[in-house]
Amino acid sequence: MNAYNYFRDDQSNKQVFLQAAGLKYEGGGRHVLLTWGNGTDVNSAGAQRYARQIIQITQDAQGYHYDDQPVVKFQSIASQNNNEYFRLGEFTRAQRDRVLTIAKQTKFRQDSKVNGCRVWMGDVLQVMLNESLIAQEDFDKVFVGVPLVKRMAEGN
Repeated sequence: MNAYNYFRDDQSNKQVFLQAAGLKYEGGGRHVLLTWGNGTDVNSAGAQRYARQIIQITQDAQGYHYDDQPVVKFQSIASQNNNEYFRLGEFTRAQRDRVLTIAKQTKFRQDSKVNGCRVWMGDVLQVMLNESLIAQEDFDKVFVGVPLVKRMAEGN
């Protein structure tokens, strides 16, 4: 469920993170996304959860997809504690909107077998670096720490 209508972005400055699945790289694939907090909520069991705005490409049987509408998903404290986070900095609303535009404009091949979300995210971060939205040091930490991978030729 997309909770953006209930937890919209606001004008405040926010910490933006790259979230990588798992606490460390174990080899193979690793899903990554950009995220920032839009609020908190309590679920039906009374547990606190975070409303996190996310930027990602996802994959299903039809291939890779990008949802160009703002997306907010709930994240439990347990889930938050089971992923690795790389801080990219404090962003203004205008900067976050620019990141959304960059993500929407970053190309990916829906049927790719070799260039997945880590390649796409690397492309997004490269544009963010080129536009001085993130520091070289933070880009390098993410590239090595996730690790991100460079684009490869598609094997038509």
